[in-house]
Amino acid sequence: MVAVIGTVLHWSDILVLLLYFLLILGFGVWSSCKNRGSVGGYFLAGRSMHFIPVGASLFASNIGSGHFIGLSGSGASSGIGVAGFEIGAIYMLMVLGWLFVPVYMKAEVYTMPQYLKLRFGGERIRIYLTCLALMLSIFTKISVDLYSGAVFLQQALNWNLYASVIALILLAAFFTVGGGLTAVIWTDFIQTVIMIISAVILMIISFARVGGIEQIRSLFPYAVANTTLHSTTECGIPNENYFSLIRPFDADLPWFGIILGGAIVSVWYWSCDQVIVQRTLAAKNLSHARAGCLVAGLLKFLPLFLMVFPGMVARILFPDEIGCTDPDTCYQVCHSRNGCNDIAYPLLVIRLMPNAIRGLTLACMIAALMSSLTSIFNSSSTIFTIDIWQRFRKNAHDWELMIVGRVFVMILVAVSILWIPIIRAAQGSRLFDYIQAVQSFLAPPVAACYLLGILWKRINEEGAFWGLISGLFVGMVRFIWEYSYTAMPCELERLDKRPSIVRFNFLYFSILLFVISGIVTIVVSLLTKPIPDKYIAGLTIFDLDNIDKPIPIPTRSGCMHKANTYYDEEQPYSFENSYQDQPEAPQTDAEKKALHFFDTKHSTGIPFCLKTGFAWICGLEKSDELDTQSIHSNSAANDKTSSRRSICVLREPNISPWHKYCSYAAVRRPLPLLPQQLQQQLLPQPPQQQHQQRPPRLPQVLQQLQRQQRLRRLLQQLQHQQRLRRQLPQQQQPQHQQRPPRLLQQLQHQHRLRRLLQHQQRLRRLLPQQQRPQRQQRPPRLPQLLQQRQHQQRLRRLLQQLQHQQRLRRLLLQQQQPQHQQRPPRLGRLLQQHQQQPPRLAQRQQEPPRQQRLHRPAQQQQQEVSSTTTSKTSTTSTTSTTSIILPAQCSSYTTNSDSTRRIAYTSSSACDSSLFGTTGTWVRFVSPAGTTMPTSAPSIYACGTDAPGWYNGAYPSTAGSTTTGTVCYNWAGYTCNWSNSIQITHCRTFYVFKLINTPVCNLGYCTV
Repeated sequence: MVAVIGTVLHWSDILVLLLYFLLILGFGVWSSCKNRGSVGGYFLAGRSMHFIPVGASLFASNIGSGHFIGLSGSGASSGIGVAGFEIGAIYMLMVLGWLFVPVYMKAEVYTMPQYLKLRFGGERIRIYLTCLALMLSIFTKISVDLYSGAVFLQQALNWNLYASVIALILLAAFFTVGGGLTAVIWTDFIQTVIMIISAVILMIISFARVGGIEQIRSLFPYAVANTTLHSTTECGIPNENYFSLIRPFDADLPWFGIILGGAIVSVWYWSCDQVIVQRTLAAKNLSHARAGCLVAGLLKFLPLFLMVFPGMVARILFPDEIGCTDPDTCYQVCHSRNGCNDIAYPLLVIRLMPNAIRGLTLACMIAALMSSLTSIFNSSSTIFTIDIWQRFRKNAHDWELMIVGRVFVMILVAVSILWIPIIRAAQGSRLFDYIQAVQSFLAPPVAACYLLGILWKRINEEGAFWGLISGLFVGMVRFIWEYSYTAMPCELERLDKRPSIVRFNFLYFSILLFVISGIVTIVVSLLTKPIPDKYIAGLTIFDLDNIDKPIPIPTRSGCMHKANTYYDEEQPYSFENSYQDQPEAPQTDAEKKALHFFDTKHSTGIPFCLKTGFAWICGLEKSDELDTQSIHSNSAANDKTSSRRSICVLREPNISPWHKYCSYAAVRRPLPLLPQQLQQQLLPQPPQQQHQQRPPRLPQVLQQLQRQQRLRRLLQQLQHQQRLRRQLPQQQQPQHQQRPPRLLQQLQHQHRLRRLLQHQQRLRRLLPQQQRPQRQQRPPRLPQLLQQRQHQQRLRRLLQQLQHQQRLRRLLLQQQQPQHQQRPPRLGRLLQQHQQQPPRLAQRQQEPPRQQRLHRPAQQQQQEVSSTTTSKTSTTSTTSTTSIILPAQCSSYTTNSDSTRRIAYTSSSACDSSLFGTTGTWVRFVSPAGTTMPTSAPSIYACGTDAPGWYNGAYPSTAGSTTTGTVCYNWAGYTCNWSNSIQITHCRTFYVFKLINTPVCNLGYCTV
């Protein structure tokens, strides 16, 4: 191989590296110039992902360069024991799909802080999670990514570690400022696929080099450095349990600690972390989310073969470099005196991969690091500026937030660089063990909070908060002590005098910390007032069947931002935040100096190039005069900066404005992709304009109460109209062709209908006027706009139906007058067509209200049938139809409106109570899901059960006839696994079924 001078890479590798990065950067700059200021990338595609993309996205979000470096290094150091974390994650994915995701979907949340806000209320827990997210960003994300990328560059280009770190930071900064963040959305998936394919190729090559897994098992114990062979210590000799996942209690990775301690950390990572959970929330439904978790669980077997085993192969092939124990030798190999385990995977890539593919693998690894770093930089700066900075600077401008965000990113990077030496020295220079240790010190309190909050309704905000605080205190004590002492080298372990809490295994400490946080949470919750059920309806795993919506818990005023647990004792609290009611703070000297970069009346003539460069780096634009107004304008009446505000607004009700803006450099131009009317609804108004337009707080509360009362009255009127619609078809039966005795009552009823129609039209004209000021104050969500439009369409259809019924009633009354005994032909045909309406429509009009089971007396039904039979009609077909006497079951039956139709003969909790018995019961189905049984095999889970039943026979064709057939139950796609006989009777406009108990529990009769 002809290497480039100063590196170990072939010229083709260098060429591939340059071309790859030029392609990525060019695409990023092109996307920035093309889409800068557009909103296409800031709208979610909706919950429409199938289970395969969900599972692949879960796996891709978890696997990164830190996994390749860390897992391979741990495998080279101690064998396959580290794979226990990956295999244990499979079970935690099942916990995510079957315990947490149903609650999140029921609550209709999109972020984890949003769920905690619904579950506990208050703002203290949100602030805690904000600080924790920033700490984890420094200690487990930014520093780890910088270290991983630096190891690759160090081995490939023979650079110094910190020179590699600086190169990565500069590349990430250029990538971010140049607009590469848009390109990350399109390149992440491709980079993950390339990394997996490269890992598979490297695994095949490495296995072929040593002879397979059996050779790895036999050769790994002898993979020691030459200096270790002639020494008298056991340092550098592989662990005797190197090929076992179950290790003793006193081992570095004990089986008990991995099962419980690793599971606690995995609960936080897989079920409470926003990056992971949002992948499952994007699924089409709960079934696809769970199937996606299963797919991700299957993919989690891959790291053992793609990363751990190659790390062991690297130690077998290069024992003097990876297995070094002498500090001076290790420093010559990897510039670290604590070991060189973490260079195992980069060494394999450089020395075993073919030319060009080696360069593509390195380029993809580093590009994935860039995308990860830019995402972390953006999210960390957003969290700090929105959740912390705006708490102290509530009226801060967008330019101030952007500058603060950039400065905070610089601080994060500086702290992360200073933390890299600690990473190299921690856990014997094993990166993955370091990541697990830091998470074990900080994550268990969060896992306890989420787990107890989902499992037990008694947990309240006070208990959750103090449980988190106590766990944070204990965890930070261990964290500070852990990295305040330097781990002793292998030869001097007998002289280790560190405190016992530092030498206590981090996996066992994770269990202890989880127990402490859980006990504090439970005790404080039991000693304080519980949250009423109406505020947490459907927010726990055992309350998923609750159809009520949870009411947002108000926040008490004050600096602590606690949840208001005295709901019913106090006066109702307004959910409107007082931020908009405060006058704007006067402009400080620092703000005036910063505004000198723009053309204002205070400008001091700074050169144009400096202004443009400053604005470009900080994410600002200076394209026209209007942009300058958007920065330094003071609440002018004709200010048009509303379209230039940040647009990524969380449409979450009852949250303070300092949580709304999550992308403060998104838009500087009017939105080109949306109509102007929709822009006005989606874009928030500037704070000063909102302050001028918003009325005082008490009138707002009164307006909301009045609007709720109007909506409640409208709902009652609609329900009354539905009852009238069900009564109208009964008045239009043939027996009413004779003049009714209560004509005056019918005319009065018709007059009431007309007045109700007029009142409803007035309400329809009134509602948009009442909603228009509210849309100006707080724009509704896009789904709410769609729901309102659908609601208006339903009202319009209802009005048309009522008008049609009124016309029919007028025609009937005209036919009932004495002078109209000789009906004209056209009017007779119209009445005949109305009387001979389709059976399904007649059935829908005659069926009783839902969720009721009625037993109609047989005598009453026979009287109705006889009166219908004796009525005089003008056509022969009507006379022949009414002359048939229906059997008794057509008048005496049980109405069933169970939407699930899971009907069985036991009283188990998984089955309905006994309804039919062994002799059978005549049943009429009136559920909206269907009124008849299908005559072909439905799909699995079609009727809420895995064994749906269908009628394998023919329905009776004439009224009054009865047939006997067989019901088949298909289980798992097999036809007629169970069967039983039923009878069906034709009752003119509907069918009744004589049903018996199903053969096995949990079977169901399907309807369509």
